[in-house]
Amino acid sequence: MSATLSLLLAASLLLPAGEGTAWKGERPFPLAKVKAGMKGYMRTVLQGTTIERFDLEVIDVLPRYLPRQDVVLVRVVGKSSVTGQDIGHIGILHGMSGSPVYLQDPDDGEWKCLGALAYGFSGFPKDPITGITPLESMLRERDRPLSPTPVAGGSAPPSPSPPGKPGGGLASGLRPLATPLFLSGFSPRAAAFLAGELEPHGLSVVQGGGGTYDPGRKIEIEPGGSIGVQLMRGDLDATGTGTVTWRDGDSVLAFGHPMLQGGEWPMPVTSAWVHTVVADLNYAYKMSSPVAQAGSLLRDQQSAILCELGRPTPLVPFDLHVRNSRTGWKEDYSVEVVRHPSFTTGLLMSALLSCAESAEPVTGFATVRSKIRIELAGRRDPIELEDLGVLNSSVASPMMMTAVPRLLQNPFGKVEIRRVEADVEVVPERRTAEIQAAWTDVNEVEAGRDVTLSVVLRPYDRPDEKVNVTFRLPANLPPETYEIEVGAGRTTEPDAPEPKNVEDLVRWLKSQYLSSDLVTVVELGTIGTKQEGKSLRKLPFSVFGTLLSSASAGVTIAPDTLRVKTPTGYVLAGKKSVRIKVKNTGGGQ
Repeated sequence: MSATLSLLLAASLLLPAGEGTAWKGERPFPLAKVKAGMKGYMRTVLQGTTIERFDLEVIDVLPRYLPRQDVVLVRVVGKSSVTGQDIGHIGILHGMSGSPVYLQDPDDGEWKCLGALAYGFSGFPKDPITGITPLESMLRERDRPLSPTPVAGGSAPPSPSPPGKPGGGLASGLRPLATPLFLSGFSPRAAAFLAGELEPHGLSVVQGGGGTYDPGRKIEIEPGGSIGVQLMRGDLDATGTGTVTWRDGDSVLAFGHPMLQGGEWPMPVTSAWVHTVVADLNYAYKMSSPVAQAGSLLRDQQSAILCELGRPTPLVPFDLHVRNSRTGWKEDYSVEVVRHPSFTTGLLMSALLSCAESAEPVTGFATVRSKIRIELAGRRDPIELEDLGVLNSSVASPMMMTAVPRLLQNPFGKVEIRRVEADVEVVPERRTAEIQAAWTDVNEVEAGRDVTLSVVLRPYDRPDEKVNVTFRLPANLPPETYEIEVGAGRTTEPDAPEPKNVEDLVRWLKSQYLSSDLVTVVELGTIGTKQEGKSLRKLPFSVFGTLLSSASAGVTIAPDTLRVKTPTGYVLAGKKSVRIKVKNTGGGQ
């Protein structure tokens, strides 16, 4: 285990629940009493952990801005006593999401929590105007019963781009503030890859901050204070930060909007430290880092994230052993990532890419050989996969990019990944090649005879290479013209039945071709079936009716093929096809 992870785990003991202040949830300010012109204040942190107060004025209420949820527009004013910055200068910051807003009840004179600062305007707004999610809506989210088992979100169509980020299909207007996801330990290419995976879900990936910070003292989780949600921790860290709105005992509401529509799926929650404010015209934010483990996120949906302090979170450990084949340089890395059907794959891939790049930081062009072991709960033997990828393509392991989502999103039953381990060898050269041409040694042949297919590969920055693939045609092949297709293993479907259960899926994954395999496929013109994980070839038509008449047979009809796999040592791209005629000889060999 690395020194970094050891320090992290030492700092990650859960904060004792209920220690110190006995937190009692504040009463919500009734939305029905909100009037334009009301004066109030907001609480948030601009540096360190000091919670500051900023005045505000209610502009109006936007009814039914979201399903069964209003939004209150307010204008914030004031100057920080810690940083000296004026809100009019820095504007509404990403990371302020969840900052509690208070109004004085005209009936009893009590200051009550109206809700969470949660929305901003896209583009370059000139006034610090923001939208408030009512606490009443957030409490309804808290009071709704949790599902007995985790329910994942995050696979819905992407929402419009948050303020300060490009894209989005709607006109400029009020949108949820993007949650800044701070990365530490990532290479620039890995950070860009992860941004492409997560930003459509409402996060804004920022390189800097993110790594566990030790302020030398305990930080309380309290309204107005900063809070983090970790997607990855260890030698690499990815933590989204925002602000606590409301706390009652160990129950916490924050953000005032979804983090990434993750559903009811646990993720670690931390206390957080604000380093500084970045007052950028395009994307102004609080730069923050996680401090110590505090609990677990329980629900991530429309009006808030709901967290429980003192609750542990199961994660997926990912250990990487990286080696440079030319220099002999070695390094081990350990991280933990959230278990989530929509996000685990991208997190694992970004970690592998970043760690592989650390082995060859100069050229950026390298080939990556990896051996992946995936341990599943309830299964004795791990799934072992080998792969070849290209470092500069951002897909260092195409095999893992396929295997992990197929396992986590399979329709047959829940699969729990217990651990992933990777041995990664980085070869400091670009071993890629395109398939340029293909031809056979004969245009016409008898059934049962050998055929040699010549394939020209064009490697990167090297002379063309010719690969000869020899195979024997079946002796009983009917006389006609057949198509021979030769392509890269990564784009060729395996010769395996479509999975019908988890065991089938594991077999299917193990049968995948490598990116470096040159795969030759000849469609034989006969029909077979794939049933219960097995292929049955060249069946008479009389058998098909019997198989298909059984509703439980699980039969898939597929053309019979002859296949030849030829390893090349290159990450291949492209596909070519040729035709060959089989003679009518009246017999075969």
